[in-house]
Amino acid sequence: MGSGPRGLCFLSRRKVPAVSSQLDPRGFVQMEGGEKAPYFIVPFDEHGTCVGPRAQAELVAQSANATDVYLFSHGWNNDWSGAMSLYRRFVDEFLEMRKKYWPEPDRPYKPLLAGIFWPSMVLVDESDAPPRIAGGDGGPVGIDTELISEVLALSANLPEGDRERFYELLNQPSVNQDETREIARIIYPWVGAVDTDLSESEEEPDRLAESWLQDDDIEATTRVGGYVGQESDEARPQAAGGFLGLDPGRLLSSVNPRNIVRSLSVLMMKDRAGRVGANGVASLLSSLARGPTNAAAVNAGPRIHLVGHSYGCKVVLSALCAPDDEHAVVVDSVLLLQPAVSCYCFAEENGVPGVRHPGGYLKALERSRLPIVCTFSNRDIPLSRLFHIAARRQSDLGEVKIAGAPPSRYAALGGYGPQGVAASETINATSAPQPYEAFSRKDVKVLGVKSHDLIRNHGDVSSSTTAWMLLEQVRRSQ
Repeated sequence: MGSGPRGLCFLSRRKVPAVSSQLDPRGFVQMEGGEKAPYFIVPFDEHGTCVGPRAQAELVAQSANATDVYLFSHGWNNDWSGAMSLYRRFVDEFLEMRKKYWPEPDRPYKPLLAGIFWPSMVLVDESDAPPRIAGGDGGPVGIDTELISEVLALSANLPEGDRERFYELLNQPSVNQDETREIARIIYPWVGAVDTDLSESEEEPDRLAESWLQDDDIEATTRVGGYVGQESDEARPQAAGGFLGLDPGRLLSSVNPRNIVRSLSVLMMKDRAGRVGANGVASLLSSLARGPTNAAAVNAGPRIHLVGHSYGCKVVLSALCAPDDEHAVVVDSVLLLQPAVSCYCFAEENGVPGVRHPGGYLKALERSRLPIVCTFSNRDIPLSRLFHIAARRQSDLGEVKIAGAPPSRYAALGGYGPQGVAASETINATSAPQPYEAFSRKDVKVLGVKSHDLIRNHGDVSSSTTAWMLLEQVRRSQ
């Protein structure tokens, strides 16, 4: 597969011209037997506003001829080419699986594919970053140039006085404990417990500051590429019972401001994924579920299969859970590949340790006809060792934001599997053609697929293993 004109059309191995240059980004996927499936890219801005309304409208119109719509979302730290590459590799693997194991579907099958593109990247790759600004004595002066885009994005909504102080603090080579807490108090209202069913705690900024002061692993947590599969394929030792809570007695005396910026960028993108899903993709999902005629009955349209990776899982889950019950969309399947969301996100009431509210995505369990499938792997270092260090605001508990034994109640679903859900089960990942019988179960709402041996790092999700999972879901949807 390759890129079409202006890098906007997603094509198959055999390049096929776009149907019309008057349409927004659109291409075809070449299938066996000479058939072609339409493929759309629908872009959204950071607020969830659709940037390609014609593409979205044409996607909904084309869904009239489809039996199955696949809706994909990439994760954090992906530019356009990265997102397209992820989709291309995954679709290639899926087509191979379908060719081998479902060449003649046992039901009507006319697929339509759509990829979401959302601005998930503020980091500059270190290999492409401009040189650090240096003073006369050779020491650093000012914010590292590679971090300027992140700092500007983080400070965009700050009042002028706070913004100036924010810059002043970040301009230092290190900040002490009091200065670290000051940074947290300035920025917390803008990356804190917003749009949550919890009241904001006055202690939360201090907890955030203490997480920066305590964890010397934060640089590894939030380094460039940390969530897109660039870590080593070697399985590293897992944290054994660590990070169960903050220990004020073990705080560092100072911290590097760049680590604070990187940590805040992780939180900013996590929240952005929720906004894009709830504000934008939810509307698209509703339109697809009603069909192009905008039928009065929701779910009058084609079967819908949601696939997300990393923070893309937060995009699709937020889209699924945002509508109220009266306007709820029921999809046929949900596949979450190494989800960078709380392992308690599906928990029932009192299922999240330390709080009474349920997980923020509990509704999703009733809005998927088949059990929700989520992979998890202890070889995914960012999610098994580091996610719970960076994402531990009160609002990260159970993903109350709708915008193995875990070492922390903030642990990631993609590192430890679902927690706090009675109607859940953990199964082992398998390779084709061994069937996933559990995918058809009615008594299970969410399946954690233990993939330690088959998913080797956070980005290792475009493979025959994951394509087989999706094919098994599609074959079992009726």
